[in-house]
Amino acid sequence: MACWWEYNVIGVILAAGFATRLRSVARRAPKSLIELEPGVTVLDHIVNAFHEVEINKILCCYQT
Repeated sequence: MACWWEYNVIGVILAAGFATRLRSVARRAPKSLIELEPGVTVLDHIVNAFHEVEINKILCCYQT
């Protein structure tokens, strides 16, 4: 049986909304662009997690 990394895996990121419930943190930024730490956004964190497990093709779907 083949392991998952032997397949052509595409990571999918579903990002939507303007974080209205996170106004104090977001300040008009989409949730995916909120910084978790200085210079590192939620989107950066997700992309880095994909790369750690060798998923190098990423499809990002965004809706406002």
